[in-house]
Amino acid sequence: MFQKEDYRSTLSIGAERMQYIFDDLIFHTISLMDYLGNLIGFIYKNDMNLKWTGLSKSANDKTNSLSGFKIASIIIRNDRDWVAHLYDYRSSLIHYKKDEVPKRMEFIFENMQQEPKLIFDLHIAVPYTFQKNVKSFSADFDKQEASLLDAANWVTNRTITCFKDTVKCIDEELTPKVEARLKEIYNKHMYEKRAGEADAKNT
Repeated sequence: MFQKEDYRSTLSIGAERMQYIFDDLIFHTISLMDYLGNLIGFIYKNDMNLKWTGLSKSANDKTNSLSGFKIASIIIRNDRDWVAHLYDYRSSLIHYKKDEVPKRMEFIFENMQQEPKLIFDLHIAVPYTFQKNVKSFSADFDKQEASLLDAANWVTNRTITCFKDTVKCIDEELTPKVEARLKEIYNKHMYEKRAGEADAKNT
């Protein structure tokens, strides 16, 4: 028989584990953004140590060469809309006690006329600190009904979209320049080759 104490214990343990997984997602996402910052820094500035915060500063600095590229607008937009806020939330996880999130467990009986089924539903709310720091999430979801899974999906989708936009921009912005440079190198090589062959014939 499922006792009330079992209910509370299962609810608390489930909520705590889900929150740890969510916080892991935040830390890994920020690490991923730092790697993206290093990649963009290497491609545009030959600097592999910018990380995301350094990349954002470079994109916002009008005296920095990166700010003149199209990629700068993507960096600035993503940083303003959600990445910087994600960093703020991570800081709160490191320096302050994590939130005690609201949670509830529901047992729902379905299909009572034929084959009765007991549906078990565990709802873990989004931490208040996350909602406070990441305002763009709060704008997209109802604060009362949003679950931790909603927040995890939101962070994941934002990250994927950011990477897609970045790769597309790099391709559009740099591919023509790379192709032109390769063509220039090839033409120079062919010119020098023909000149060498002509000199060989004349000697």
